[in-house]
Amino acid sequence: IKNCKNCFECFEGYGGEDIKWVINFPGALKDSYDISGCKDVEMSVDSAVCFGHTLRYCNSILNSASNLTLCAYMDSGYDMFGCIGMKKGSYSILNKQYSREDYGDMVLRIVDHMKNTEEWGEFFPMRYSPFAYNETVANEYFPMGREEALTAGFRWNDPDLREYGKSAVEIPRNIEDVTDDILDKVLGCKKCNRNYKVNPEELKFYRRQKIAVPELCHQCRHENRLVRRSGRKLWQRTCDKCGDEISSIYHGERREKVYCGKCYLEEIY
Repeated sequence: IKNCKNCFECFEGYGGEDIKWVINFPGALKDSYDISGCKDVEMSVDSAVCFGHTLRYCNSILNSASNLTLCAYMDSGYDMFGCIGMKKGSYSILNKQYSREDYGDMVLRIVDHMKNTEEWGEFFPMRYSPFAYNETVANEYFPMGREEALTAGFRWNDPDLREYGKSAVEIPRNIEDVTDDILDKVLGCKKCNRNYKVNPEELKFYRRQKIAVPELCHQCRHENRLVRRSGRKLWQRTCDKCGDEISSIYHGERREKVYCGKCYLEEIY
């Protein structure tokens, strides 16, 4: 986290102020909580991949929209409820436009109904997700098995066995021994047996950098990179200088020296 102020349990971002439970924010995020992948956002809650102001339970909102509730895949616009795929709209409910007065009255009635059914105040229900749990980033940070995910109400995508098999060629470990024929071959991952191929631009890169063609599929390589990153979890430990209790992404048994904010500032200034 860089250039942030008053952030609580936030990870991977910069330019945040007065925010809580936020991840992947590439700048300018203020007075918001439960946010993922958003930038230039203020006064918003339970939203992902958005730009704008006063966004509630929204997903994929572009070009600085404002006062949207339960909307998805929108391009700008303001004062909309339950809309999807609209551009520069206003005073709309379920993609139908109303007068300003009718819009306000209907939204109040809808919210009252959702409170009675205990639907208000939550992001879109997981049953509406177009992806299975094991196809999403969620499974990378909060892994579940098949039965656990299904019990929790998620969908699960069983692997297609046709996508797995032995490699059609032995991959040379010296990139100078690799010929263009490899572009036509189906390779087999040495870790999970998933099939994968090398594309022309990828092969050019390996040759330019003088590195070997990978023996692991794209997913296994991605998982290996994730292991090297700091987790999205805070551990309770003590400052290695003064002994005060602190929260840190580094577990107390790791070798890094971790200081509290006060000791850190004293050390560098």
